[in-house]
Amino acid sequence: MNKCSPILFDTIEALEAILKRCCSEKFEGEFFRHLLIDTQGYTYFRSDILAIPHEVAESPALQFPGKENVIYSISEIKNIYEKDPQSDKFIFNRKLAEIFESVDNLPAKSLLAAAKLDCPISMSEYSLPVVNTDGRTYDRSSIIRWVDKMEKDPITSQPCKKEELLLNRALTSLITLRLRYQILDTKEILLRITVLKEEEKACSEERNRTLLPRYEEKKRCQNILDALPNLGTRILLPTIIFGFSFIIFYGFLSDMEKYIGIEKYSGKENQSLRIFLKCAVIAPIILFSYNKLVRDIPKQRKETIKSINELEGKIIAEEGHFANCLNELDQQIKVLNDRRVLGKHGFFSQASPEERALTLFCKITQGKNRM
Repeated sequence: MNKCSPILFDTIEALEAILKRCCSEKFEGEFFRHLLIDTQGYTYFRSDILAIPHEVAESPALQFPGKENVIYSISEIKNIYEKDPQSDKFIFNRKLAEIFESVDNLPAKSLLAAAKLDCPISMSEYSLPVVNTDGRTYDRSSIIRWVDKMEKDPITSQPCKKEELLLNRALTSLITLRLRYQILDTKEILLRITVLKEEEKACSEERNRTLLPRYEEKKRCQNILDALPNLGTRILLPTIIFGFSFIIFYGFLSDMEKYIGIEKYSGKENQSLRIFLKCAVIAPIILFSYNKLVRDIPKQRKETIKSINELEGKIIAEEGHFANCLNELDQQIKVLNDRRVLGKHGFFSQASPEERALTLFCKITQGKNRM
């Protein structure tokens, strides 16, 4: 496996390589603390992250979320672990660690059969596993329904938001690999496809509910930005207002001078008084134009652009999350459709007697646990 490659189980060989590494490498402390999840939902070994050279560590391509809605770069992670090797600021893949620890020293195919991949809420097998900020993995539809009602984690009772959920890509790849080899009859395959399609439909509907208001808000901000006068207008308008104000009020004040008793002071020594009175009327108009066109509008433009950029960032992140979820569901549906064509046995026909017995035992056991 390449340096700092994510943990994915695309093939049996990849699963065997990960298992071999888990058995050969020494992990100090709790094992789950060595499995960090990045902002895209990929899981990495902590040792791989810490082995990245410093010149590469500054790259923003790989970032890791924290429990307090903080995003850490690789260099920041290195600094934190140098000070505290047992830091718990990051999101760990507890479920993957639990699977590895529960099936220690089993062959890869046996792990696929023995791994417990049931959601703690629904008690049924994961369709689309997501992980929260505490590192707990749930089926996406189940945790979203729970959070909408309770707004907290069902196990730890800590606050939980559905916006913070990350797709557990390591677990989805393990589930997809298991579907390729699991013993399933035609009825079970059709049932799983139905469940996955329902999950896909629910995910698409949630995508629309989440993103449509974002796009509408972005359009509204863009309309506000387009309606604001540009730099040339902000310079030209005060000039025009000043010119018209000066012409109108100069003539108006000239007519009004006789009513306020200034017309008798027509000498040059009293010109300053006359100019002062004219400016006293014109100055507020100029100041009002300056505040609105030169100071307030640039500030409003800056704030509007900031809001648009924030919305674009949220839209990109949410679009990516939903696209990844739908892609994973499509992959599982494709595997099951292929199974319908290739047959129900998967690797069963090529398995050893011990693997067959273990697989059937796990299948019966899981069936009893769900009853």
